[in-house]
This record gives sequence, C-alpha cells and structure tokens, in this order.
Amino acid sequence: MVCPKCDLPEIDFYCSVRTLFKTVLTRLKGPLLVILALSSTAIAVHYWLEVAEIQSALSALEEARREELFATCKLRRQLMKYKENFGNRKWSYSSMPPSRLQENQKRHELQQEHQQDCNQSVSSSYLRQAQRSQKQQYSENVAFSSEVSQRKLCQEMKCLLEKEKRSSAEVECLAKELDELREKIQQTYLESNEYVRMMRLWANSHHDPF
Repeated sequence: MVCPKCDLPEIDFYCSVRTLFKTVLTRLKGPLLVILALSSTAIAVHYWLEVAEIQSALSALEEARREELFATCKLRRQLMKYKENFGNRKWSYSSMPPSRLQENQKRHELQQEHQQDCNQSVSSSYLRQAQRSQKQQYSENVAFSSEVSQRKLCQEMKCLLEKEKRSSAEVECLAKELDELREKIQQTYLESNEYVRMMRLWANSHHDPF
C-alpha cells in the first residue's frame, strides 16, 4: 500500500504487532509448559510430605494414648487392690505391710514378756490399766497407719486425674491443629488446581492462531 500524501509504503502496524506477539508466544510456550509441570510436581511432593508428617504425628498420638490407657488401667487395678485390703478405712492385722507386721509382732512379743515380768510385781489393777493403754496405743497406731495410707491413695488418685486432664487437653489441641492443617492443605490444593487450570487455559488460548 502506498500513502497518497507522501508516496511511501504504509506499514501495517497491527499486523506487525500481531506477528511479533505470536512469535514471542511460540518461543515462550515450551518454557511455560516446563515451568508449569515443575511447579505441579513440586506442589504434589510438598503435599505428599505434609500428609506423611501428619500420619506420623497421628501414629505417635495413638501410641501415647495407648500408653496412657495402659497406665490408667494399671493404677485403677492398684486402687481396687488397696480398697479390698483397706475396706472401710480399717486395717486388719494380716493386711499390714510385711515390715510393719514384723515390727508389730516384735512389739507384741516384747509387751507380752514385759507383762509376764510385771505380773510378779504389780497388782491386777495396774495390769488392767497397762492392758488398756496398750490397746489404746495399738488402736492409735492402726488409725494413724490407715490415715497415712488413705492420704497416699488420695494423692495418687489426684495425680492420675490431673494426668488424664492434661492428656485430654493435649489430644484436643492436637485434633484442632490437625483439622486446621487439613483445611489449609485442602484450600492450598484447590488454589493450586485453579492456578494450573488457568495456566492451561491461557496456554491453550495463546496456542491457537489469531
């Protein structure tokens, strides 16, 4: 085409721009597809690693839960044994620990020997008074031992309850974190799929000739 004013050939600007743009897109199409494939692979590997980490955390959580249940059952069995041995806060002479039982037997034997020696030199009234004091002392010792055992048992129960509360709180916290992580992974996965879809549409639309 020749310009009627200056007699010079006119340059089709739009055709030149379109040709240049088409050439650039043709050269960039290969690298863009490679970048898209690499990014998709990286995203898939990242998600796979996160899922593996979540599964390992869940396995550790389940193992800790099983250990906690085992310890709880063990403590409960010990508690039942204590209740059977101590029933109604009363100690029996045969249910005392071996060391305490031996001490009481020795004390009882010594008291009997002392009573036999005293029977020769003291009156019957003094002997009855000594027997009463002996029974009172024995009752006080039994009551004190029972109280100590009950306090120890209560402390163990409190520790067990506190441990169960802490474990329940930790499990709830881990469950919340796991739910949040799952939501985040799902959202990121949807965004990546949308990004891949848009890139494919863009690549397909620019691949077609004008």
